[in-house]
Amino acid sequence: MKLLLVDDNDNMRRIMRDLYSPYFSEIIECSDGVEAVEQFSSIHPDWTVMDIQMKQMYGIEAAKRILSDDANAKIILISQHNDEEIVTEAQQSGAVAFVKKDDLVEIVEIINKYSLEV
Repeated sequence: MKLLLVDDNDNMRRIMRDLYSPYFSEIIECSDGVEAVEQFSSIHPDWTVMDIQMKQMYGIEAAKRILSDDANAKIILISQHNDEEIVTEAQQSGAVAFVKKDDLVEIVEIINKYSLEV
């Protein structure tokens, strides 16, 4: 499986890469939403894990653009913030899930559960 990691923080991408590398054969990294939108169609990842708050393009906007081009894209949005407005907006974006950055281990569980349901 191929994973696209999108976060503007190098350290956070490194942490996630280390955490998810046992579960994915290939991990591609992007540092902002603009780059993720531009590369998604050529990368064709099985899953995308994307931060919500980034400098170039808000992750929710990037997710919506990706999903408008590929309705089957599986995106998990992440954030260190958990306020109700962000969670609601993330849930309405079409993403598979929203995960707080404190709970990144849950992403593997979400992917496994999703794979069993499909």
